[in-house]
Amino acid sequence: MDGKRRKIMLALALTFIGIAAVGMATKNQTLSSKAVLTTEHVAVPDYTGRKVQAVAAQEVDGTYMNDLKQRSLELFNSIKGTAYREWTDELVKETTNGRFQTEQAWTAYMQEGYQKVEKDRASRETAQKVLEEILLDTRLIQYGKEDYTEAEKGIMEQTIYGSGYLSEKDYLDDCGITNQELKENLKEDVLKSLKCQYVIEAIAEKEKLVPAEAEMEKYRQEHMQGLTEMGYGEDDIYYQEELQHYMEEEPQYRRNVMTEHVLDFLYENSAING
Repeated sequence: MDGKRRKIMLALALTFIGIAAVGMATKNQTLSSKAVLTTEHVAVPDYTGRKVQAVAAQEVDGTYMNDLKQRSLELFNSIKGTAYREWTDELVKETTNGRFQTEQAWTAYMQEGYQKVEKDRASRETAQKVLEEILLDTRLIQYGKEDYTEAEKGIMEQTIYGSGYLSEKDYLDDCGITNQELKENLKEDVLKSLKCQYVIEAIAEKEKLVPAEAEMEKYRQEHMQGLTEMGYGEDDIYYQEELQHYMEEEPQYRRNVMTEHVLDFLYENSAING
């Protein structure tokens, strides 16, 4: 997977959450709620005690697991250059370094893990609904030029490569627009993303949710553990490539972890129905 594709896969949680938010506060907008937290960039209303309807978790049933295993097998084949058609006991034993002796035991372990994943995902989406409400009542005071440029770059990449195009030129040619016109079309999304970024940073600072170095080291180890479980050692080229990629993108991972902390905080400090 090339570096550009990896960056799109990584895709800034702040960007996606910002785009998901409806409405955009402007510099002259009147807040519907009194600001309780103000920085040089945003005036944030009360962000605790908000009432929202809970998002239901997806059921992790047989269909879910079959699809998951098929996608993981396709990924395994693409990495290893193999052509396995199904997970067998022998293949599971090999790829997990003997941790699981049968495909059935491995599947049961995976199913239990993904039940938690889906529960956590539902909680995260519920927290995102809370954040969206907060953003509606937040006033964007000002933004830095460098911040805007970075956010604009992320939005443009997500728009272009997320639409299946391999280059900006191909996207612009097919849409019949110029680079400047694309930037104008995405301006609202960029400002939404910036406001979201500033709100998350403000709450994280206020509530002491900024990740420490020890936490980021643990995050790196967990990030690389998946490759180890697939049989890759630290000396393998693919492992080294992924580790280098992680180090290059570490600031982004740090922002993602901070975003997760803020979403967890909002979930725990809101009135969730359902």
